Amino acid sequence: MNVKVWLIRKPSHVVGLVKRMGVLFDAARTDLPPGRFWQPGTYFTHSARIKAVVMVLLPAPGRDMVALGRRVAGLLEARKGLVLDWAGATRRSGIWLIVKTLATDAKTGKNREVRLDRSDLAVIRALAPGRKRAKRWRGR
Repeated sequence: MNVKVWLIRKPSHVVGLVKRMGVLFDAARTDLPPGRFWQPGTYFTHSARIKAVVMVLLPAPGRDMVALGRRVAGLLEARKGLVLDWAGATRRSGIWLIVKTLATDAKTGKNREVRLDRSDLAVIRALAPGRKRAKRWRGR
């Protein structure tokens, strides 16, 4: 599965992205309103800190997108030992996951920052086969 990742520092950018997504899903619900996910006090407020990690997952067609998004979030929680605050949406382009970087440690209950590395992305890519790209000719 192909994965695209980018980091967002401005809360207003996350708000705009969440509003454009429409109805979201998370671990428990499939009808999460955008306003319930991104609320003040649930993310870092310092201007230099990253507020959210956005992942676009591009699985092969015919997959249950909601189940795959939940599986990816559960895998990240297990690998990091954190309770993540995340939401996702299924779009024609793939599965969009928004993960807040402010998370809770599963053992102690203290706040910690989520940091993804290359090994996390490699494990996510291995979960499902990706889309086959059509060969395109370059040049003349």
